Amino acid sequence: MKIYELFYVNIVSTLIYVLIITNFSSDKIKIYYAVVYFEVLIHQLIAIYYLGSASGFDLLLCCLILVQFLFFKKSTCFVSTILIIFLIYLSYFQADSIVLHSDKFFEIDEYKNANIVLYPINLAVLLVFLVVYGILVTVIPSKKINDLAQIVYKDFLTGLYNRKYMEDVVLSKYNKQRILIAVCDIDNFKRINDTYGHQTGDIVLKMLAIVLINKYKKYSDFNINICRWGGEEFLIIADIDNKKDAEIFLNDIREEVFKLKISDLQETISITIGGYIANFNQKDYKQLFEIADKNLYLGKNTGKNKCVVSVEE
Repeated sequence: MKIYELFYVNIVSTLIYVLIITNFSSDKIKIYYAVVYFEVLIHQLIAIYYLGSASGFDLLLCCLILVQFLFFKKSTCFVSTILIIFLIYLSYFQADSIVLHSDKFFEIDEYKNANIVLYPINLAVLLVFLVVYGILVTVIPSKKINDLAQIVYKDFLTGLYNRKYMEDVVLSKYNKQRILIAVCDIDNFKRINDTYGHQTGDIVLKMLAIVLINKYKKYSDFNINICRWGGEEFLIIADIDNKKDAEIFLNDIREEVFKLKISDLQETISITIGGYIANFNQKDYKQLFEIADKNLYLGKNTGKNKCVVSVEE
């Protein structure tokens, strides 16, 4: 048999792919997977039959073992995997084999020069496939996990992280570090909602979030974490260990919010901030939050639109 017969096999394979492309329909996707799978399987077996295992086509059969798990049922994959492994081992029989063919089974010597070229090519195809397969089974699922995390941890009104993210992710990073915990609350927010409507209230929340994000960028050296804690309250955690820096940072936020102008709102927007600087402890962090919250309400009860910060002794 001559190697030119493989030319006709390639013609058939090309026609199969052309038919799939020209008649593609999303509701027949599983059929296409099966057709392509068996086309590749049969194509590789014919190539091995004519060229022998030295051609490297058996390496491509290894690709089928992996790729089938992306598209087919596990029970089907188990049976086909056994079959493919058997065929791979069968391909290692040499020209004097009497298993399936007479004296022309695997004509390695006749096509030795062709195999010198084919093996590196097939090996390269295998390596590229393994890289792509690795992306499919690791990067893509990881992205799905990240997308799910965005749903769980994001506050979609403001674009900030939510309380769950702060408790699950951020707070777990701190251990006996001296940090600033600050709670921001929008002054008279209930009156704004009742007077101007919840749509205007949402705009106020979004505007405050924008200010916080801008200050996050401005004070990046402080390793700031911001979240919407709940309702009109926002939580800030920063690597600030002294009252002076804390007051400068928090008052900058407060003053920027006070400058905000919203067309539908006929009054100024202000916030009150309660802050507490202490050594963070995983076990007692709720007590630290309570102190920051007390400072917040101290500011509320003494005029609002102010920042009250205390430091652990």
